[in-house]
Amino acid sequence: MNRARRLNSWFAGHFGIVAIVMTAWFLLAAWHLIPHGVVTPNGHLIDPSTTDPRGYNVYSYKHLAYSDIYRLYAERGLWGHPIPYVQVKIEYPVVTGIFMWIASFAPGANGYFVASAVGLWLAGLVTLYSLRKLAPLSYQWLALTPLLFVFSLLNWDVLGICFLVLGLWMVAEQRWSYAGIAFGLGTCAKLFPIVYVPFLVARLLRENRHGALRRLVVSLLATCVAVNLPFCITAYHNWTFFFAFNASRSAAGILGVLGNHVAAQDAVIAVAVVASLVVGIRAVLRGGSVERAAAFTFVVFLLVNKVYSPQYTLWLFVMALVAEWPGWTLLLLSVVGLADYYGTFASFYITNASVPQTVVTTWWEHIVVPWVGRVRYFGLAACAVGAALVGPPAGAPPESGVSSVAGPPDADGLLPIAARPVD
Repeated sequence: MNRARRLNSWFAGHFGIVAIVMTAWFLLAAWHLIPHGVVTPNGHLIDPSTTDPRGYNVYSYKHLAYSDIYRLYAERGLWGHPIPYVQVKIEYPVVTGIFMWIASFAPGANGYFVASAVGLWLAGLVTLYSLRKLAPLSYQWLALTPLLFVFSLLNWDVLGICFLVLGLWMVAEQRWSYAGIAFGLGTCAKLFPIVYVPFLVARLLRENRHGALRRLVVSLLATCVAVNLPFCITAYHNWTFFFAFNASRSAAGILGVLGNHVAAQDAVIAVAVVASLVVGIRAVLRGGSVERAAAFTFVVFLLVNKVYSPQYTLWLFVMALVAEWPGWTLLLLSVVGLADYYGTFASFYITNASVPQTVVTTWWEHIVVPWVGRVRYFGLAACAVGAALVGPPAGAPPESGVSSVAGPPDADGLLPIAARPVD
């Protein structure tokens, strides 16, 4: 074992040190994102509108320190602790809305941000611990990536990522009911975890594990119903705002070539995603990896989706880590994510109506801005193609992923009694 591998093994074997590294990213992110001069003495943000030069948006774009946590606190009046969906529209799924509501009881915009940051940091630690169970020799990559500095507190995505990885850990432990609950909560925090479910179903059908399949699906559906039904009944129109908000958006990425034809864009997205699902399910049924099929399907979704928020790269980073993509793809994703974040928010500032137009801003708007998206999409595609060509062959068991099964199933599709964990 060479020196680099020995160092990697030593670092991976000390979870406390790895957790400290992750904590440092969260602390740096929080310190950088707390705004100066735009929070009033009573804790409110100065006008968060996009164009007000004194307001939060222009300040955050200028300092490359934007966070939806601050902006929505002001725009949704969270200082009054309105019940999400019942008293205020929230453009996020229910678990995220509840998280926002709980954090809103902290005093003022800065208090709300700090409370949110602490909650997301704890979710990050749970994610890291779960990853350690899945990939004991590579989980530390998540703690090392600077993507945590720019994305950990940009939005609430770490919450959904936490439930996703926790669900994958429960799958590895054969705890299918708990896995369904985790995937259900993750889907109700951010829809992305649902991408794994069709491939898990295919794997369990391949292995004739009907009891495990039933527990997974029933617990997932029960969780989603339990979380959403109260809001769906009491405030249907506000509850559906998340779906209406996203359905009405026009493409700004690759599908932007279709103009503002929302129906055509939706049709292209549906065909591309369904095709990738079919290909992935076929691969899993033939012995392929659930994690790799889900990661590649997610890449297809990102490439054709109407909107690509920069923090989506953090989701792909985690999925790629679990799917055991080559290390260079994780490095490239980190570089692409940083370029996307700084390029995007610098562009927001330079193209803002409050910024005087100069030769430099005009050059940036017409030359640099288009390349921000190109670098993003090219980087994602390069990582996916590289992982397909360089990664382990389809059907090969992963070194530390969640596709491996601890022993052959019995006649009912379950593990032998001696090896069967409590579910």
